[in-house]
Amino acid sequence: MLSKRSHEDLRRILQIRPKDAALPPSTDCDAWDAARQHLPASALTRLMASAEEAARTAVPPLTATMYLDYLRTGRRESYERPLYHRRSMLARLAVGECLEARGRFLDALLDLAWAICEESSWAFPAHQLQLADPCRPYIDLMAASTALDLAELDALLGSQLDPALAARIRYEAEGRCFQPYLERAEEWWWLSGRSPARRTSLPP
Repeated sequence: MLSKRSHEDLRRILQIRPKDAALPPSTDCDAWDAARQHLPASALTRLMASAEEAARTAVPPLTATMYLDYLRTGRRESYERPLYHRRSMLARLAVGECLEARGRFLDALLDLAWAICEESSWAFPAHQLQLADPCRPYIDLMAASTALDLAELDALLGSQLDPALAARIRYEAEGRCFQPYLERAEEWWWLSGRSPARRTSLPP
């Protein structure tokens, strides 16, 4: 578990570049040709149709009042549903582009990934409660998962997308996840096993 490692251990791990990528980039034609050949035709048809649907769909909005809905009413779905929809669309578009390799989904991927980078917070409203303080990013599992989603997109398709996106992904992951964890470890009680500090309560 992360809580059993020192901050210096984690710092060293983050600085190590793996020799082999976990996923083959989209430019590895042999790997993705093999993937297509192993997929049943019906599955390939479904994946491509799902990517096409995502490409036709506008990026779901995420507003400040949607974020505050949990604090005000206790309802999670107002913000979480479009949040999950964005991440689902990102995955569907990336898979479609890797399988087809025709560039049809690159603009939609760029728009969606850029919109995710511009989200004020990657954390759930149920965990952060208040609107984001840009000087103190909040880390939860969704924030960490979002950093992973964007890192995988960059590994798969970064060479085919605008180079500014790769720089933005690194900037956001560093500022929202790695740096806050290394510098403010005492706040992340869910990693250490300590009880959380008292926070603003929900309305009755």
